[in-house]
Amino acid sequence: MAAAFHYPPGYLDALARPLMIGFMISAPLYGIAIAQAAYYFRAFPKDPIYVKTVVAILIVIDTVHMIIMIQSYNSWFLVDLLAPVFPKPLTMNTLLAYLVMFLTQGIYAMRIWILSNNNRPVTALVIILAVAQLVGGLVQAIDVTINNTFDVVQGSKTFRVCFYLLAPSSLACDTLITASMVYFLKGHSSAVQRTSQIMQIVNKIVTYTLSVGMLTTACTAGTFIAWRVSINTFDFLILHFVLSKLCLNSLLVMLNSRLKLRETLYDATAIELNSANDRY
Repeated sequence: MAAAFHYPPGYLDALARPLMIGFMISAPLYGIAIAQAAYYFRAFPKDPIYVKTVVAILIVIDTVHMIIMIQSYNSWFLVDLLAPVFPKPLTMNTLLAYLVMFLTQGIYAMRIWILSNNNRPVTALVIILAVAQLVGGLVQAIDVTINNTFDVVQGSKTFRVCFYLLAPSSLACDTLITASMVYFLKGHSSAVQRTSQIMQIVNKIVTYTLSVGMLTTACTAGTFIAWRVSINTFDFLILHFVLSKLCLNSLLVMLNSRLKLRETLYDATAIELNSANDRY
């Protein structure tokens, strides 16, 4: 029972508060992801099967992530009375979050492979960093499951080492993805006919890429900084729970933005054709 636990000083601020705040922020982001996924499957039925499959898998994993979070919080609040332990199902959410990030980065790696005309070094580096992040998350989840009390996890060397592996790997991976996509998109713009409409569309894609990439990169950096600054608390969990939702939403935003870009290209082509007909 919860009464048998010793509540360390400052425990509620150190662990319970970050978990509750992280849940309150991530829940609306999950709803947005569901809406975006429904729009994606309706708007792009002819997308490659591997992309649609990965998106479906991501939604399933994120749904499981949300269900486990709700069940864990319900048990933690009502049964264990905020006992100073990590709810065991919630430790699985750590791995699920990193799995969502890994699959999302895999989709971006595939796009970099296509945009770069099969550039192996860059694509391989993205995959290596993504795998390093996933492995670090797996070991960290196992460590939290075994040593799930607040004070033991707080002093766990394995937990710290894993965080030093996965956080920089995730940050480097997101930064490399953003920089690579912008670089190769700019390269493609110089290889095609430089009409004002095409350049406008390419610039919009670059803007989307930078905006989304900077958001996920900033969140990853914030997670690492929060962990280093507040070493005796778990404030980094606020951004940790949000990060997987941001990665999924950023991918869906990139996929769904193509419809508006196609409409822009179609309208521009129609205007050019009408202008040509008027001249003749």
